[in-house]
Amino acid sequence: MRRKKSPSTVALLNFFFLGLGYVYLGKYRGWGYFLTALAILIGFGGLTYGLADQALFYAMLLPLDIAFAWHGYKIAQE
Repeated sequence: MRRKKSPSTVALLNFFFLGLGYVYLGKYRGWGYFLTALAILIGFGGLTYGLADQALFYAMLLPLDIAFAWHGYKIAQE
């Protein structure tokens, strides 16, 4: 019997590390790796700004983080 993955863990991983929740879940494996790599590139891009601009940059990404966390949570519940 396959062990069920925790929806909360998937949501937290997707929130803080975009796409890593999908990799943990074992679904959307290709998309999970792609989104994680994209998040890393975006994160490094945000580091080039000053501190105030950096906070704004990451605040603009917050809705995307929330959406992927919710999506991963719902998939893990199924």
